[in-house]
Amino acid sequence: MLNAFNGRAVQSNVANLMQRDEHRQARAILEWLSSVNYATQQSDCLSRRQLGTGKWLLESIEFQKFLKEPKQTLFCQGIPGAGKTMLTSIVVDHLDTTYGNDENISLAYIYFNFRRSHEQRMEDMLAGLLKQLVQGQSSLRIQ
Repeated sequence: MLNAFNGRAVQSNVANLMQRDEHRQARAILEWLSSVNYATQQSDCLSRRQLGTGKWLLESIEFQKFLKEPKQTLFCQGIPGAGKTMLTSIVVDHLDTTYGNDENISLAYIYFNFRRSHEQRMEDMLAGLLKQLVQGQSSLRIQ
């Protein structure tokens, strides 16, 4: 009886170690893809949001069309400091809240910073999007 118990405990410990190693490898691959963590920027921006900010955008005809019709692009332009990043974080939060549990939908986004334009090469941005899409797959959900 003791051997059976020890055998199950050893088997469980080995499975846990293997799972931890797989997670470590997956995190290393994701970090290799891109070291940029847009989710951190997203959280930081949302933490500074005032109640009601961006409500006008989420309720706008343009945003509703973006949500309901296929192949839509929502473009937001403005001078530095106009609030584009804040509005983007509100839209991303809304989309994540609305569709985050839908396995048929993946959400990926990029934040640009004109002060760090030298770091924002096309291949880095594409790698950042790929990293987010991989993280969004249920079979690969590693943070």
